[in-house]
Amino acid sequence: MQQQLVIHIIGIGEVGIRVINQLIRYESHYIAIGIALATDAATLHDAQISMRILVPDTNNAPNIAPHLHETKMVVLVGDYGQVRDMQLAHQAIASIAHLGIPTIALVTNIDTIQPTPTHREAFAQLQHAATGVFMLDHQQTERITSRSKGYTPPQAITHARNILSDMLRLFYDPGLISIDVTDFAALFHESAKVGIIKTYCAQGRDANQQITAALHQSHIATHQYPRILLHVHCGESVTLPDIGAIADEVERICGPDGNITWGLFVDVNCPEDYLQVDLFAVESV
Repeated sequence: MQQQLVIHIIGIGEVGIRVINQLIRYESHYIAIGIALATDAATLHDAQISMRILVPDTNNAPNIAPHLHETKMVVLVGDYGQVRDMQLAHQAIASIAHLGIPTIALVTNIDTIQPTPTHREAFAQLQHAATGVFMLDHQQTERITSRSKGYTPPQAITHARNILSDMLRLFYDPGLISIDVTDFAALFHESAKVGIIKTYCAQGRDANQQITAALHQSHIATHQYPRILLHVHCGESVTLPDIGAIADEVERICGPDGNITWGLFVDVNCPEDYLQVDLFAVESV
């Protein structure tokens, strides 16, 4: 594990705190530093980490800058369905803007509601403040969405925890080609600050064909994503031609003028024929 890399994970409100609690429970080796933020004491009490900050008024920025020692990136987790969570996430990012730390927000979408103007305004403020925002949607994870699709809380929390585990592995697990925090931050730019995340897993001799077919059939293949960060996690028997076939499909998705950042991790501890592709993409808006 690369001890010199420090990533702070901030759980915002009930959903964000429950995500951090799951991450501590299942992936404790990936989360050494976490912060819980909430607008009420009862929610904050449920956090299984010692760093807890109560912010009763979302108009006032929480004082988290003193806690970000040697931080390379901040990842926040909040719920789009809770306007106060979005406002608190925005204030948290605004309070550390002077530090120049890349800030990525994972926004779960768990309530069966139609977004109100207040929801949209809070999300727009968060989008403007953050380096980038990943919107998680259960029914259609490969597309950016602005409303809920009936994502239940357990599904949202588990999915967000899995996504965080994937993201942290990119930075903490050694690989043949490393992905730096600056590569991740560069995925976003001024005209496209909302992205999607997809993970494809397969095993067997035809693992690359399974993933290539899934990429081709996915909704993501029908849209242009000019910036993509692609990380391949595989066993020792997966060959470069196998990966090349996947790369060709991703290049088709990205378009002729696309920008793809690659990472490759050959894992001697997983099955030889295992193949996993994590795709982080940003759509032009």
